[in-house]
Amino acid sequence: MRVALVSLLLTWAFFFEYIPPTKSVRFWSDIEGYHYPLLDYAHKAVWQGRIPLWDPSIYCGVPYAGNIQAGLFYPPNWLLFVANAKMPEHLRGSSQGPGVAGMRFTSVEILAFLHLWLAFVFTYHWLRTRNSSWIAATLGATVFACGGYPLSQLNHLGVICGYAWMPFALWGIEQANQSRRPKSLWKVAVGAALCLTAGYPPTFVGFALICLLYAAATEWRKRLFTGTCAALAFSLLLAAIQLLPALEAARLKQPEIAFGGALPFGNEIYGSMLVPNWFDQNRTQSGVEASAGDYLYLGVPFLFGVGWLMRRGWFRGAGPALLLVSVPLFIAADPTGIVLRTIEHMPIVPDVLRRYNLLPGVVLGAALLASSAVEDFLARRSRYSLPRASAVAWGVLSMLWAVYILTNSQFLTSWASAVYPSAMLVLTVWGLLLLRSERRLWIAVALALSIVGDFHSFGTNRRFSAVDGSLDSGWSGDARVGGTSLNGLDDEVYHEVLRHPGFRVALTEGPHSTDLRHYNLATLQGFDPFLTDQYKAAVERFGPFRTNRLFDVDPFNENMLRHFGVRWVLSRNENALVGKLTADPRFRKLPPGASFYVVFEYLGAQPAWRFEGDVALGKWEPEHRTFQVFSSSGGRFVLVEQFFPGWSAKVDGKDTPIERADGTFQSIPVPAGRHTIEFAYIPQSLYLGACISLSASLVLVLLVSRTHQRSVSALTSLPPG
Repeated sequence: MRVALVSLLLTWAFFFEYIPPTKSVRFWSDIEGYHYPLLDYAHKAVWQGRIPLWDPSIYCGVPYAGNIQAGLFYPPNWLLFVANAKMPEHLRGSSQGPGVAGMRFTSVEILAFLHLWLAFVFTYHWLRTRNSSWIAATLGATVFACGGYPLSQLNHLGVICGYAWMPFALWGIEQANQSRRPKSLWKVAVGAALCLTAGYPPTFVGFALICLLYAAATEWRKRLFTGTCAALAFSLLLAAIQLLPALEAARLKQPEIAFGGALPFGNEIYGSMLVPNWFDQNRTQSGVEASAGDYLYLGVPFLFGVGWLMRRGWFRGAGPALLLVSVPLFIAADPTGIVLRTIEHMPIVPDVLRRYNLLPGVVLGAALLASSAVEDFLARRSRYSLPRASAVAWGVLSMLWAVYILTNSQFLTSWASAVYPSAMLVLTVWGLLLLRSERRLWIAVALALSIVGDFHSFGTNRRFSAVDGSLDSGWSGDARVGGTSLNGLDDEVYHEVLRHPGFRVALTEGPHSTDLRHYNLATLQGFDPFLTDQYKAAVERFGPFRTNRLFDVDPFNENMLRHFGVRWVLSRNENALVGKLTADPRFRKLPPGASFYVVFEYLGAQPAWRFEGDVALGKWEPEHRTFQVFSSSGGRFVLVEQFFPGWSAKVDGKDTPIERADGTFQSIPVPAGRHTIEFAYIPQSLYLGACISLSASLVLVLLVSRTHQRSVSALTSLPPG
């Protein structure tokens, strides 16, 4: 408990620039543009009293529960929903009533930071199970929680959340190895299930590989390898509530081989692991700055471990550490191409095996090597004792170096930046020599803090991890934080668009399509792995895709607008397109039209349904649509919403089979006369998965409880003394 509390305080200190009341910077990239809208959409749905199963915001509708990157069934995400139940008054805006649901972006950032805290705590306990020295475990845990890979992945929420549970599983494997009993392998099953539901399957693949490698490196390897395989398989049952809907929905998505090509940045990636500013990460402006490469610094404890291994030749823990480093790195680099040739024709595997998501094995190996090297170094007898003045000198120099490194923000780059870890390595070896000759607490604490400071200086408020300001205060009154506005657009215009459900928005130089999840708006565009072959083909009838997931809409292509149910064109004000739309009689600018964004109404718009007869819209909710229709001759009713398994239709309460319209939308036959039509999205895979997950959870609780009771009984049955 003491370790958890102290490390929690240090986590706040490490990220103090990102957390109120000292917040001055924030994250950007995917955590803002992809993960935050997904979480905010679910948060709003939950507080509206529904479970978000369908996401109508992009691509004419895609599954939400089946989108594993949404992390709907990852338990910590629900803490966000609770934490954001009510917004502060200054963020809601004066026009809002009490209890308006919105999500603070800072709370999403804090969720990511707390996972690095968990990563430290779990790594510490894993390494402490192996080693007797707390300082060795602390330095190793710092490598895993504060190193370059996790800090560079804070922008990818599913990755960093899954990353935190890896040492939890290794802790369980090590406990089982030392006790020669498999009871602790429940940590592997739980950790793997949480990693999978966190939202990024390639991280789960890396998780599984790491667990199997570590189990194979233990003394009890035969039993542990089999037990670890069983625990990983059982984790799929625990995560079935997320896994089954994802597999069902993934059958329609475009396949992709993401493993192909080389490691990013070629051999320079190794330089990024060894020195802290190999790629220039120095910030020179307040906004977004592109970096030439990723920050993957493994830190001074790892460099010490490598040096001590070269000096000693071998020590306890070196074998598993080198295995964890070498095998994932070999698979990721794939120098012979054998991995790609092996997997490219396999089902699912090419889509979930990513080179970059094998690198956590390297970081775990580096943490274990650092911890084991420090443990071995301290265990050896010192041939001589350092004078007492040496400790004072070390303390003064360490403090001066810390002041320099913490107050500096512009560092040398490439191999020139090796000067920083070189100086820190000298201080680290000096400090360890002092610890070996005289075990003083203040020396150990100062050494640990200096290592943390080194990681802080090079890993926070850098190009890859920060822009100035607070997103929440900048969006005060906006719908994303519980307001009623779309900042940058006149309120009258935004509310007019909301008054007409069943029509979509075309974006031309407007907000990103994924941002519409904040605003209860829908578009035919999007950015998501759940782009289906059928939908891509439907779009390409009117124009090509710009990237593998993005396409532009020509607002003057009336056939395209009508086909996808587009009524609104949203664009930046004062550009060439706005002038053309203003002059075109087919469009009407919604007044007042003086804001940063403007909206044009396409006067010939058709709604997101088609029927040769009269249609009155009833309900238009994400998972539930109803219509009152009348036709003297009958015909087919087409719902311009993507078809996925889970959609069902009824006519006058009777089940009616859905057929595809235009290859991707939904169509049902409707007889002549007046009828009530209902479409509903309820994937049966979700209910089956929920039953499996609940049953597996109960079995796990019973097994763990029974094992615990046996352990207690064994202890109480021992003779006194």
